[in-house]
Amino acid sequence: MYLKISWNNVKKNFKDYGVYFLTLMIAIALFYAFNSLGSQSAFETATSTATKNLSKQLITMMSVLSKFVAVILSFLIIYANNFLLKRRKKELGIYMLLGMENRRISSIFVTEIILVGIISFLAGITVGSVLSQGISILALRLFAFDLSSYQFSFSMTSLGNTLIAFVIIFVLVILFNVRMIRKVKLIDLMNAGRVNEQLNIKSIKVIVGIFLVGIAMLFSALWLIYKGNGLKADSPEFLISAAFVILGTGCLIYSFFTVFLSLLKRNSKWYYKNINVFVLRQISSKIQTNFVTITVVCLLLTATMVIVSTGMGMAFTLNNNADSAAPYEVSIYQELDNPKVVKGQSITDYLQEHKIKTDDYLEKKLEIHIIEDKSLQYNQVLPDTSLLWDTDKDLPQENMPIMSISDYNKILVSQGKDKIQLNDDQYIFNSCYKGTKELLANYLGKKGHITVGDQTLTPAELKVQEVIYYLSPVGANDKGTIIVSDQVAKELTPTLVVLNAHLQKGVEPESFDNQILKLIGGSDCPYKFFTKSMLNVIYYGGFALVAFVCCYMGIVFLIISVSILALQQLTETVDNVYRYQMLKNLGVDKGMCNKAILRQIVVYFGTPLLLAIIYTLVGLPKILSMVRRGLGLQIGSNVGFTLVLFLIIYGSYFVITYFSCRSILGGNIAIDKE
Repeated sequence: MYLKISWNNVKKNFKDYGVYFLTLMIAIALFYAFNSLGSQSAFETATSTATKNLSKQLITMMSVLSKFVAVILSFLIIYANNFLLKRRKKELGIYMLLGMENRRISSIFVTEIILVGIISFLAGITVGSVLSQGISILALRLFAFDLSSYQFSFSMTSLGNTLIAFVIIFVLVILFNVRMIRKVKLIDLMNAGRVNEQLNIKSIKVIVGIFLVGIAMLFSALWLIYKGNGLKADSPEFLISAAFVILGTGCLIYSFFTVFLSLLKRNSKWYYKNINVFVLRQISSKIQTNFVTITVVCLLLTATMVIVSTGMGMAFTLNNNADSAAPYEVSIYQELDNPKVVKGQSITDYLQEHKIKTDDYLEKKLEIHIIEDKSLQYNQVLPDTSLLWDTDKDLPQENMPIMSISDYNKILVSQGKDKIQLNDDQYIFNSCYKGTKELLANYLGKKGHITVGDQTLTPAELKVQEVIYYLSPVGANDKGTIIVSDQVAKELTPTLVVLNAHLQKGVEPESFDNQILKLIGGSDCPYKFFTKSMLNVIYYGGFALVAFVCCYMGIVFLIISVSILALQQLTETVDNVYRYQMLKNLGVDKGMCNKAILRQIVVYFGTPLLLAIIYTLVGLPKILSMVRRGLGLQIGSNVGFTLVLFLIIYGSYFVITYFSCRSILGGNIAIDKE
């Protein structure tokens, strides 16, 4: 009997369960999808040791994060469940009035939770299995795998972990419900929803003062962020700017609509039209009552936008630049000033001596020499060191690399570019590093001449060349190389030999990497090497891990934020049923009531989102600048991806909240149905 009652209740109140169901479904889908990465066969069949290690790190990181996320979601689900109890207090009161025992009532609600949980779980796993395929493809792309290695997969392990996690969460929800139902009193249930909202401060002068203080705090925080060290965690200004943002946002949200309302009152014709006065006062009262929650949601949304935009932008920028940053598949370096190097032995001789026949693995081999003038450091062409990125603080004391025009032209020809001619008294700069390229260009424009050896040289052109002449991490390839004539170069001593090459057809990159790694490795080895496949896996893969963490946590923050907004709006609607009943008694029709609900939801959802967008647009460029200076990376924000994500999740909750609120009013008061 109780099962039948519970099932009928679920069907009857399914609209009320809308936000609860959506939250559960998305949580289950995300939990399953991110935990199912380990089942992708492409990761399991990776031949490279580095790839295997990164894959394991990704899977382990997702597993640890998922446990943390499960704890957060458990509180969110209990919060959502609390709304359902509040929504149906009168129904509980009727059961008690009819003489039903509390344990019987608990059994009905526990059964309802189990039924909704089963439906949510099945829907979540279905959505999650589809979502997991997209995440797997994204992971393969970020880790520079061949997408042809992708295979559709369904992870039984992830299914089991998801089931265990949400069974535990539902047990907690059931215990919470049983405790709440056993503590309630009949009189409290029958009078549920009769608490009026009160404005804490009624003086408009005080409200205006709070508004101005909030604006002043936000502008002060903006000044600290852009003119000071407001985003550096180790700076005292960071705590001050953070406090100003939090307090300023709270003050602004608390006071804005009251100030706005007082201005609207001056237009009495519009203010008293239809039920505008009711809607505006409801919005103002609601915002003031819940300003702390809205402030927290605003900051969470801002964090979500920044985290997802920065993380995904970092990963996609590196991934998209991977091919252009790797004109060769192999670069092997020989440090000539290392005493372990045999004099006169070339890189090819060294490899063949250790049974690696380069002709069996490599083609289009190209050898170049890097030379130095011990008296020529970067500080001579980069006088203003304050403009350097944080990662380059030791660069001014380093010797500048120099290359002959003959070797440089070899590089140009190998990349399909035209040769360059230099006179003996001329030079050019080459740099692919954004942290120094503009500074070198400024030097060419202002002063220009340099002394190499005992000869003063002038620039052949004012443009800095951007040619990658060996493999290294993206963005840090060449911080500045001087290209001189062969006549000048022959007077200097080579310090580094670089062998660039491509792999022979049929040679597996991972196989070559593993073989050469056995020979060349260790900090004291006079030989170093980079391969395109290594860079893809180690360098880009590391940022792919960051991107996944950012995306995962960003979506979780977004769900938490929008769920809180939706549940609070639904709770407010339940509490204000009698107000809408009064409007109906005064002759207000159904359409006007629905418009009133819609306006309130638009403002309630829109306020934190609008502020979050403004904060993101203001703060994100500074954050990207810090990433550029701190990590040496010029990355895009990838805001488009973030906006699509927000549109889907935020919009879904908005629509469901609106129709759920309409359902609450339609089921509790006799609004005009005609």
